[in-house]
Amino acid sequence: MKSKKYYLNSIIDFGKYKGFTLEEVYKNKPDYISWCIENLWFFEIDQSIKDELEKDNIELISTISNYKKISSRMYANTKTWNPFVGCKYECEYCKVSFQRQYKRRGKKNHDCYYFIPHVHEERLNKIPNSEIVFVSGFGDISFCPKEYTKKIINSIIIKNLKRPDTIYYLQSKNPQYFKNFINILPNNVIILITLETNRDKNYNLFSKAPVPSKRYKDFVELDYPRKVITIEPIMDFDLEIFSEWLINAKPEYIWLGFNSRPKQVNLDEPKNDKVKNLIKILKNANIKVQPRCETRGINFDEI
Repeated sequence: MKSKKYYLNSIIDFGKYKGFTLEEVYKNKPDYISWCIENLWFFEIDQSIKDELEKDNIELISTISNYKKISSRMYANTKTWNPFVGCKYECEYCKVSFQRQYKRRGKKNHDCYYFIPHVHEERLNKIPNSEIVFVSGFGDISFCPKEYTKKIINSIIIKNLKRPDTIYYLQSKNPQYFKNFINILPNNVIILITLETNRDKNYNLFSKAPVPSKRYKDFVELDYPRKVITIEPIMDFDLEIFSEWLINAKPEYIWLGFNSRPKQVNLDEPKNDKVKNLIKILKNANIKVQPRCETRGINFDEI
């Protein structure tokens, strides 16, 4: 098959949405279009469509190969809003997902292409309508200038006048950064951290982010009522220590998922039974655990 450029009115001529136009599929299953861009060598989207997506501040999010089971790599019922982009932690599992997607868009924006932390002021007033909005999901907001983060928060406050029920996720691997904004965050903002394991040893081989013990300590000390933990990609852990950390952190709930790109990134992962035991301990402590992306066949509802 030769490579083919698809336009909004182009008919999809392959796969489960064969016979539908690209526009119809994008409006209902944007994650599927993202999957096609990333995984099908022959699938190309006309540049005018990409420009339109950028103008509307719509981000195509990468999906994993078993997209039929899980619709998106983002959180459920979530749209991403990226008034800030970029990160310096160089996590191995990010390089093959978000950073690669920006490179696929070409060098239209040098800083986006190289994932250099930078702001997009033109997006400040373009918050998408969604049940949950993931703020600056294409980066780590701790690299955002503090004064600009205040502008982001102000945009949320203004949006709350029209949509007060929207939940906003502010996520970082440096929770200490959020101490600068605790007093001005509206109550529909949830602070998230990624905590893949409790083990500090050799963590620097995968990421330049603060080691797990430092991250956990800063998160627990953060005097804020609404906090959530993401354990993804989960790495091998010490059951007693890690479960104690998670319970002591008192999160509203926890997202948990495995490495969704095992062929590209080799991580030291726990066995399924060990993860099931962790979920069971957390549930017994009345902490809700929700699946994220790759679950290795674990049925969270049956534990």
